[in-house]
Amino acid sequence: MESSYSERSIQQGDKQRIIEEPSIKLKKAQKRLKALLGRIIIPNFVHNLGYRRSYVTNARSHVNGCIVKSLDIKKFFPSTPSRKVYYFFYSFLQCPTDIAAILTKLVTYKGHLPTGSPSSSVIAYYAYLDMWNNIEAISKSSGCTLTIYADDITVSGSTIPKGLIWEIKKQIHKHGLDYHKSKFYEGKKPKSITGVITLQGQLKAQHCQHLKRYNLKKELKENQDKKYKEKLIQKLGGINAQIEYIRKLSPTSQCEQ
Repeated sequence: MESSYSERSIQQGDKQRIIEEPSIKLKKAQKRLKALLGRIIIPNFVHNLGYRRSYVTNARSHVNGCIVKSLDIKKFFPSTPSRKVYYFFYSFLQCPTDIAAILTKLVTYKGHLPTGSPSSSVIAYYAYLDMWNNIEAISKSSGCTLTIYADDITVSGSTIPKGLIWEIKKQIHKHGLDYHKSKFYEGKKPKSITGVITLQGQLKAQHCQHLKRYNLKKELKENQDKKYKEKLIQKLGGINAQIEYIRKLSPTSQCEQ
């Protein structure tokens, strides 16, 4: 399967990220598998999978949280080994050993989940199903709201016990993963959750999105090249759609904090 992939590097901030892209034929098969796995009912705390769930619904779950803590798993897809994927197919889906092996080869690359595959997100969730369920139980017993969005873990509540985040980190380490430094928000200050701002019970688009829209509008007025203007209009439409989506999902009631 390795010959069915190509690698490219993209800039993310001050870092380079390697995208492991499957061929068109392989990607089609991975999309089909993702659609089939999408029929499985998933818990409400998972927001990167499922119908009408997104990075915005993830943020909305914490809109009334007076205290919000979040952390994300380091290199989640590259850190998910083939053996974990095989175990999911063999144990959870109860596939015969040969079928489990074939499906594992279908969705992995060089012994891990590829970063550019459409199936990696859903497979990564199921590969660590025990971990997610343990984290959810720990959060629930502490009276906190938990959500996950791919490799992002967010917990909120009126209070968050001191040991909760440490217990979550222990679960992550227990399953052979690592994490970035956790983020902490409290009170009436704006809270950034999966690219969306929560403020006084409302959802807001990030300042950078409004700035991009302003700059695109300005460039659109100044540029006379027809083809280039069409690209600008397309980009502007995408940003407008994102901002409108956030506005539509924002609660109408104000948060008492």
